[in-house]
Amino acid sequence: MIFHHKKNDFLNNAEIICFSRTPNEPLMWSHYADKHHGVCYCFDELELTTFDGLTAHFGDVIYSSHLPEINYREGNTTLEDWNRELFRVLMTKSLNWVYEKEVRVIRKKNVGNTFRTQSLKAIIIGHNASIWNKTKILELIAQANESRDQKIEIYYACLSTRSFEIFINDKRSSIVAENSVGIG
Repeated sequence: MIFHHKKNDFLNNAEIICFSRTPNEPLMWSHYADKHHGVCYCFDELELTTFDGLTAHFGDVIYSSHLPEINYREGNTTLEDWNRELFRVLMTKSLNWVYEKEVRVIRKKNVGNTFRTQSLKAIIIGHNASIWNKTKILELIAQANESRDQKIEIYYACLSTRSFEIFINDKRSSIVAENSVGIG
């Protein structure tokens, strides 16, 4: 019964932050970046395990065709075993989503809820971003880069004209036309 209470306490006080290892996956841009109008933030993976000095659980999602279960035996399961099982369940997702190559950070809510400024390494601007949004992003990045040793890089997502692919490039020409399509 103690583990049931700990599970509820943990789940009520945890948050899951999701990332992807595939910035050029078209479905990711469609689902999570407002149909290519948004941006993709690129973080230093090593910086994502610590927030304001607090350690978080960090790892690749486990893809499975089966719902995960917590393996628990009354009187035979330690608190460490229980926590490991709980994290395994929270790190599991349907095999249907494997294309996302998701990485999750699990941490306490409302404790150190900021990323280290230096952890942001680049921004990829979606190919449908408006000229106004692109201009604002460039202005904000230029302002942020004034006080940084390592500059935030700017990239552009461009649709291929020959295949169902997205290419990421650093050419400013991507900002010329509001709905331009890059050559792939």
